[in-house]
Amino acid sequence: MNIFINNEKYEIFDGARVVDAIELYLNSNPLLKDHVVTEVTDQYGNRLGDKGRLLPDAELIIDSEYA
Repeated sequence: MNIFINNEKYEIFDGARVVDAIELYLNSNPLLKDHVVTEVTDQYGNRLGDKGRLLPDAELIIDSEYA
């Protein structure tokens, strides 16, 4: 299924959780290798927990900082 992270489209497996999207995002760019996630929100600004399930076409905003 497709999801959007920080306005970029990503392909992820069905049944994925927020933590899987975080891992996908951090591993997709070598510049984010040493970053840690500080907050994950949906397109409406609601904070998301790590174990929440993702729906197709979900829109996530992942904030990270250098560790």
